[in-house]
Amino acid sequence: MDSSSSSKASCFNGRGSQRLINLAQQLRLYKTPSTTIFDKEENEGFVESSTPSIVHSEKFQPKKAAVLICLFEDDDGILKVILTKRSSKLSTHSGEVSLPGGKAEEGDANDTETAMREAKEEIGLESSLVNVVAVLEPFLSKHLLRVVPVVGILTDKQLFKPTPNADEVEEIFNAPLEMFLKDENRTYEEMEWMGNKYLIHFFDYETENKKFLIWGLTAGILIRAASVVFQRPPSFEEQKPNYKIPKLDDRAAVLVCLFKGDDDDLRVLLTKRCSRISYPGEVSLPGGKVEKGDRNDSDTAMREAKEEIGLEPSLVKIVTSLDPYMTKRLVSVTPVIGILSDKQSFKPTLNAQEVEEIFDVPLEMFLKKENQRSEEREWMGDKYLLHFFDYKTENQKYVIWGLTSWILIQVASMVYQRSPDFVEQKPNYKLRSLLA
Repeated sequence: MDSSSSSKASCFNGRGSQRLINLAQQLRLYKTPSTTIFDKEENEGFVESSTPSIVHSEKFQPKKAAVLICLFEDDDGILKVILTKRSSKLSTHSGEVSLPGGKAEEGDANDTETAMREAKEEIGLESSLVNVVAVLEPFLSKHLLRVVPVVGILTDKQLFKPTPNADEVEEIFNAPLEMFLKDENRTYEEMEWMGNKYLIHFFDYETENKKFLIWGLTAGILIRAASVVFQRPPSFEEQKPNYKIPKLDDRAAVLVCLFKGDDDDLRVLLTKRCSRISYPGEVSLPGGKVEKGDRNDSDTAMREAKEEIGLEPSLVKIVTSLDPYMTKRLVSVTPVIGILSDKQSFKPTLNAQEVEEIFDVPLEMFLKKENQRSEEREWMGDKYLLHFFDYKTENQKYVIWGLTSWILIQVASMVYQRSPDFVEQKPNYKLRSLLA
């Protein structure tokens, strides 16, 4: 901790109840549990906050953000936390409840500076009014954004004159911190993230005839903060997500099998996944994870194609492999391109445990705007477009989307040597650093 932080944290400028003074002393001694989530960064009390993180370029480093858990006592002596309702004009998480905070910017010396800068920008909270007393362990958002909760105490609530930034904040309100340890007004849903099940908590809160729903990462952070402050676990089961970042040991390959159709157009083989496996009913390319004995990506792709649809490797000429893609579960997927020169020699034999249907589509459709639509998403803090292609046969309708559509857009662009008729806006995979 630097000297200015030390002097600021050591007193309350003559203000604040004895309870707040005791709480500050308690929180300054807080030590985060040992963690291997973010390499070997220090996470004890102020240490993580006051020491800039060392960036290991050869390892996966999630983008950083910080939020401010600003605590104060109301007129009845109840410990409360300041919350915001995000503006409906924002492109992400519009209208949702959140803690003041945001992404780290160049010039932020540590997580505390990030949280306080964002709090001033969003709600007009001057850093001189807040005594920062602790930094909690980092959380990981579903977009792989590393979020550090910074705990501060507002000793004189009357000095804070909220000035919400209308571009970011619709409302400012406060809620009792202890409510996040109680089962009252709480619901939950079971979710899955990177193959692990966990509970997502929802807290209903009403104040001044307004109703708010506090959930997701914000709820998770406040449950943790309340547990630390009141020194007891919640009265309900948390079942936290497993935040450990995979080491990218999982690798896979898919086969982009091209052939000439009856109209001399270039087509690609696709499958509809069985309803009994993961991603049931979705369209995918033949392929799967690397197994012991596979010498390379081509071996993996061809072995899986034979297992799934009965495609003999002798019928396919492998011409190239593309750079790996990465799934939302951090599996590295390498597309292998092969040519099926004699379609008549291929007699499909579907593995009923994995494949429900096999069909083919024109490759060029993945460059055309017709029957294409997109949705904006966010991953690791970066916005991108997710593309959906509708395809109909005489009897069936299919939707080709996600990673499969991304791969086929790239293959079509290479084969036809032109860009698609629509904006791609690819996700930033940063795969080289992830796989290092």
